[in-house]
Amino acid sequence: MLSLNVGLRSYMEEARIKVEVKVKPGGATRSLEVKKGAKVKDLLKSLGYTLGTAVAVREGEVLSEDEALVDGDRLEVYEAISGGLGEV
Repeated sequence: MLSLNVGLRSYMEEARIKVEVKVKPGGATRSLEVKKGAKVKDLLKSLGYTLGTAVAVREGEVLSEDEALVDGDRLEVYEAISGGLGEV
């Protein structure tokens, strides 16, 4: 019984889900596998973003960085763009 529990725990730690991500504007769609239980902030970090520099959108809704990813998610990632008018 103990080995079954250890095997199950190992499987749960290794379980992965698939998500589809399109970086906007103009980015290609990428299929990624992430650890089950991953959050938006984990996905953004794996794509090279630091927190606060991009947002993820699912079905038109902006997701918080603590939102859990779901197997089969289709997300759009928008990079934050900032700037000013400069001297007027």
